[in-house]
Amino acid sequence: MKKASKNKSGTNVKIVISIIISVALWIYVIGDQDPRQNQRYNNIPVEITNEEVLAERGLVLTENVDYTVDITVNGRTSSLYELKWTNIKAKINVGDINKKGSYDLAVEISGIPEGIDLISITPSQITVDVDRMGDDTKAVMIEITGAPKEGMSTLGYTTDPASVSLDGPEDVLSSIKMISGKVDVDGADKDVAKTSELKAYDADGNEISNVKIFPSKVDVVVSIGKVAKVDVQTVTQGSLPEGYAIKSITAVPSSVTIGAKSEILGGVTSVKTEPIDISSFTGNVEKTVGLVLPEGVSIINGNNAIKVSITIEKVVRKQFVISRIRTINKPSDLVIDDNQFDMDVQVTLTGLESDINKLTTDKIILYTDLKGIGTGNNVLQIQMEPIDKISLIAMTPAEITVNASR
Repeated sequence: MKKASKNKSGTNVKIVISIIISVALWIYVIGDQDPRQNQRYNNIPVEITNEEVLAERGLVLTENVDYTVDITVNGRTSSLYELKWTNIKAKINVGDINKKGSYDLAVEISGIPEGIDLISITPSQITVDVDRMGDDTKAVMIEITGAPKEGMSTLGYTTDPASVSLDGPEDVLSSIKMISGKVDVDGADKDVAKTSELKAYDADGNEISNVKIFPSKVDVVVSIGKVAKVDVQTVTQGSLPEGYAIKSITAVPSSVTIGAKSEILGGVTSVKTEPIDISSFTGNVEKTVGLVLPEGVSIINGNNAIKVSITIEKVVRKQFVISRIRTINKPSDLVIDDNQFDMDVQVTLTGLESDINKLTTDKIILYTDLKGIGTGNNVLQIQMEPIDKISLIAMTPAEITVNASR
């Protein structure tokens, strides 16, 4: 019996040794054939949870950003091979935020099975900015692209609706300069009707995405008409102070290109400026004024501003002595001594100071009309040929006695 017990005990020892060896061999084989290793997964999309909770509190994320993270995991080669990276989910929770500010939120990872360890998350935190939710209303502007058919032009546009509502972070709303859409009219020869998608832009023309526009699209009608070039007519009102007069008025540009429907354009030969009140001017003046456009007429490729220069001078008077009177319509059947036309006549003239100062006696022509005179003494009126921008105030003497004989 003792011998049998001894044999049985030896057998058990052999079994234990065999198990140990088997486990060691299994560990060796697994470690050699299916080792543990690190695996990196990049650009895992980050889900933002509980945004609706923010909205209930009147808060909103200031930026509409698609966040991503990179992760590193460790596991057996076989396990990593079977791991579908699409099952890995990343999220941040904004549900605990209750006021405006900047927050660093921890990234939570799920979808990693047992046997695989999460080693790292890059970045492990994501910074989000939270603002109060605001609203606003802005007019719609349309950018017209392309060029209509030759000889045609865009005259303007209408949108339905004319303005839209905006929802978004208060700071974002305050940075919005305009709400705009685009309409292409290339080659058009009649009105263009299209639907345009709207976008928000800041003062530098950068698009602002984190804002909701209601409605996001508008119906646009772009009016197309014919064009013509017409003169600018400067309009003044009132009178200059006594002793002053306008020497010249210059408008820049002196002509503009206008557009209108055919039935309107044919009746427009010029466009007037806004009236300029000259009642207090005593010197040269420059004014920028707008144009008063007839209904249905618009300015093409320019603005509505006209620079008007008005030159104003004093009105002066001056006396000149003319020593010779000319004649017209001298009768051929009468004898008239020409010496009797040599006489001094004093004329008083008035005009702008610059015009009077450059006037000389050789430019002042006095004459008398001999038509119909008879023999003997004839008392005739002395007249002056018109001088541009100069007026005759007085003449002494105003008459001449002309003696004629046969």
